[in-house]
Amino acid sequence: MDFLAYQFTIITPVFIYFAAHYLGQERRIGWTLFYLLLIPFVRFCRSFFDAHATFLLNLLGTEISNSVSIGMVSKAMRFSTLCNKQFKMGQISSLMQVDCFRLSLLPKNFNSIIFITYCLIFSIVFMALVVGLSFLAGFGVLFIVSVINLLISRVTGRYQREIAKATDNRMKITNEVFNNIKFIKVNAWE
Repeated sequence: MDFLAYQFTIITPVFIYFAAHYLGQERRIGWTLFYLLLIPFVRFCRSFFDAHATFLLNLLGTEISNSVSIGMVSKAMRFSTLCNKQFKMGQISSLMQVDCFRLSLLPKNFNSIIFITYCLIFSIVFMALVVGLSFLAGFGVLFIVSVINLLISRVTGRYQREIAKATDNRMKITNEVFNNIKFIKVNAWE
């Protein structure tokens, strides 16, 4: 389904090119109007197929996340949290919250990687055919922006790792507080 959204995404610039090409010729005004009227229909189809594909990918991500969560809970139920020295309850709940959420985003992000690659290849070829060799200036700007984006994403990744460490520490402290409350209640030291 998402492949159709890809096709409708790349058809719009082609129709705009044909409309501009035929607009320069006086006898072809009918074709220009045809292409200009066809563009909203193509945009509607793209939006429809894109929304449907997004729904299916979100559904797949939710199913993956839920399957992993159920597996983690069933595994955690087999072992006592007091005897388990490797994973404490805070770590298990952190894994379920953070990592399962990341797994739910996997299908959509993987699809975005494919879509971006597809659009970049089409854009480069289309610019080379329409503009000629001067498309290299646009490609240079695209390359420079990609490098800047890579640097920013590395800095963002470093901050996200720091946030994850802080979240783990918060969960450890919360778990310790709850364990101490349980210990006080069990021993009736209220």
